[in-house]
Amino acid sequence: MRKLSTMFCAVLMSLSAMATDYSGTLTVTVNGEHGAQPATISVVENAGKYNLSVNNFMLVSGETTLPVGNIVVENVTGAVNAGLTTLYVDKNIQIQPGNTDGVAAEEWVGPALGNVPVKMTSRFNDGGFLAVDIDIDMQAVLGKTIKVQFENVGDHFQMPNSNFETWSTQNKAPKYWHGFESVKGGLAASAKSSDKLQSSSWVRPGSTGSKSAVMTSNSVFGIIANGTMTNGILNAGNMSAANAANHSETDLSSDAKDVNGDPFATPIYAKPDAVKFWAKFSQAKTVADFPYATFNAVLTDGTYYQDPEDKAYSNKVAVASNVPEKMGVGDWREVVRSFDYASYASNNVEAKAILMTFSTNATPGKGSVETTGSFFNQKVVATDSLFIDDLELVYLAGIKSIAFKGNALDLATIQNTGIQLVEGESAAASDFVVEKEGVDSKVTTLVEAAAEGYVAVITVVSADLKTSETYVINLKSPVAPVLKGDVDHNGVVDVTDVTVLINMILNSEAEASSVADVDGNGVVDVTDVTTLISLILG
Repeated sequence: MRKLSTMFCAVLMSLSAMATDYSGTLTVTVNGEHGAQPATISVVENAGKYNLSVNNFMLVSGETTLPVGNIVVENVTGAVNAGLTTLYVDKNIQIQPGNTDGVAAEEWVGPALGNVPVKMTSRFNDGGFLAVDIDIDMQAVLGKTIKVQFENVGDHFQMPNSNFETWSTQNKAPKYWHGFESVKGGLAASAKSSDKLQSSSWVRPGSTGSKSAVMTSNSVFGIIANGTMTNGILNAGNMSAANAANHSETDLSSDAKDVNGDPFATPIYAKPDAVKFWAKFSQAKTVADFPYATFNAVLTDGTYYQDPEDKAYSNKVAVASNVPEKMGVGDWREVVRSFDYASYASNNVEAKAILMTFSTNATPGKGSVETTGSFFNQKVVATDSLFIDDLELVYLAGIKSIAFKGNALDLATIQNTGIQLVEGESAAASDFVVEKEGVDSKVTTLVEAAAEGYVAVITVVSADLKTSETYVINLKSPVAPVLKGDVDHNGVVDVTDVTVLINMILNSEAEASSVADVDGNGVVDVTDVTTLISLILG
């Protein structure tokens, strides 16, 4: 009966183990050189413990491929917070042989390495996204440490076509972005003729792409039309350039689509901390009072919103713009703008969409063009130009401060010094208060018992999972004081210690550093017996 009960329990435990496979990109870095390859990582969970496997790991360098094996990290306790699970490992593992076709068992080098020091941080969420960073110490074979990074997040938390590399043949605009080619409103027909959103081969320094987006100004019936690009849709509704009827807009509930079948709205899946992009701006002629291009990004709850506004909107979550640092004339430079959440916190709405708009002048209709010819037969010979390249939403992850039971810790030294506990003091995750960096980042705290007390692992993870920071803090319990004369180590000094001490001396088993050196003179001899007897009698 007991045997059947044991088997039943084993079956239940195996059923409770949940395995998930994550397919994504594995990037291996050796000596600063990167190599990317498709890979699948398996994560098996059983009652809060996890096994993580990178199977059939190959080290590829140029035309050389070194079969390493299966990197399996077992029995790791997960730390969980709001749908996020983090794992941290810093220990030796045995790399197991792989099982891929075309590689013989003896060709896998991992098993021959013995114990390999591996440091790993991984994080995954309920949405099915996983990111892993692994440092593998392969000094024995290659004389270096290999860095392995895995992620299946891709561009999920970014705006589509944010590097402006993909352009539509249907409307001559970058995919998912729009100029006046798709403008609507009562003046759409004349506005379309002013469309100057184009692809350029002039890219920012260091770009891996070959294209950027450029907006240029134009003159329509003597009125300056600023070049504009948005991920929403433009509306031309008034002859006065400054009228709010001329705007960009977005609405997640709208069924409107461009000629490519793409919506004029972009959903957002987490709160970014900032937006950064590369910009280059020039003017056809200097306009002293209006020398700036403009940029504005607004996070909303997904309901209708327009920029510039025609009323007060309560559906805003955050705004990032060219204020206070303005985009003046200059060569390529990186522009970083933080999102302001605090000013819109009272709206109490969730971020679901983003509207981003670029324009060749911060004030509608106040840009410049140079023309030749008569009023009715003008030819534009020079324009304001705003180039935009390699846009990215930034998600931060950092630890600003850590306090333990109300006491601030020195982040510069705490991982080396640890925390000294007092006699009988315990530690729990709730004892730590962490101030994080990143408006939508998450913190996990795991405290486990260790040989000398406890170990706390505190990790902050960015909203897009791609960045994390971990602090490992040892909490040390007091070491029990050495009781001189307690030769048999039973916690008391009594007459039995005399007998044990005499036997140690007779058998030359005593060491000068032991508790048997009762008088502390550096040797264990017959005088220690006398001293011990005096201690017991006294």
